Amino acid sequence: MVRFVSPPKEEFEKLRQPLTKGERLVFDFFDNNLPEYWEIYLQPHLNGLRPDFVLLNPKAGIAVFEVKDWNLDAMEYYIDDSNSGAPVLMGQKSGKTFSMQKDNPIEKIHRYKKELFDIYCPRLQKGAGFAVITAGVIFPFARDARVQALFSSSMQYRGMTKYPQYSPLAGSDALQTGNIRNVFPEGVRRSSMYMNDDLVKDLKNWLIEPDFSEEQRKPVVLDRIQRTYATTRTDSGYRRIKGSAGSGKSIILAARAAKLIEEGKEVLVVTYNITLLHYLMDVAVRAGKFGGRTRQNITWLNFHSFCKRICYDNGFEAVYSDLWINGGGKDVNVWPKTPSYPSFRR
Repeated sequence: MVRFVSPPKEEFEKLRQPLTKGERLVFDFFDNNLPEYWEIYLQPHLNGLRPDFVLLNPKAGIAVFEVKDWNLDAMEYYIDDSNSGAPVLMGQKSGKTFSMQKDNPIEKIHRYKKELFDIYCPRLQKGAGFAVITAGVIFPFARDARVQALFSSSMQYRGMTKYPQYSPLAGSDALQTGNIRNVFPEGVRRSSMYMNDDLVKDLKNWLIEPDFSEEQRKPVVLDRIQRTYATTRTDSGYRRIKGSAGSGKSIILAARAAKLIEEGKEVLVVTYNITLLHYLMDVAVRAGKFGGRTRQNITWLNFHSFCKRICYDNGFEAVYSDLWINGGGKDVNVWPKTPSYPSFRR
């Protein structure tokens, strides 16, 4: 059996963002020590999140890993947990103190796990379904004990210490052992009752372009007016299109997104209707000669997920959650700071 790797090894040198020394070490570790039924995805777009690694075993589970090449001796790193929210990663160098929370890997994997569960694998069972998702961090050039001491309060705040096998934090010692259990405990699992073909299809739909069906091979045909809207730009850069249902607004939008990809740009598509995203994704594949890169260059979000991501990226997680609590509404995607795992039966 040959392991599936995306992109293929022979294309590593062509990556838009070259692998760091640490990322290459981690890839070699996974490639040499993971059973071959685990697929490896490097720097997948994953709808704008861009984790360093996604691992997928269609029978057993999903894993997301963040790799940090940090030299912990380059400056003083510490955690400030004096506030009421998430512990804040701080740095101190040359007498200056500054927040590094935006780069806090614990917060990043917390986000990855949430979005995997809420957006990319919506068919996972609530509660028990968490057991098929691993989200971990690897520091290839820092000792295990030092990394774990630094991030212990962050891990505790996010509930990661209760079930550490699903949130592994590894350093150079774990990598050097060559034992996959020390870095990715769930990597030895062969099956899970919570994984199925539909879940795998859901996730792969975001990781890579789906195989072209007969329908997807048919290019989108635009009339003269639609083509004008899809290929031109107004002086202001803004354009509002109104039309009745079925008039072709969605086709114009998808074609415009495909056109911007041809121009080498990255694109964000936001809709109010989450189900509309999948239709637009399929149309965009057929709408231009670079349609096959719509998962790599387009981020697809419904409006509320977009707002939520902006709030979380800028440290306003608590404020976002309070909007729903104090406003009397309910966002089904708002997690408690410590998610519960009601069942781990496989």
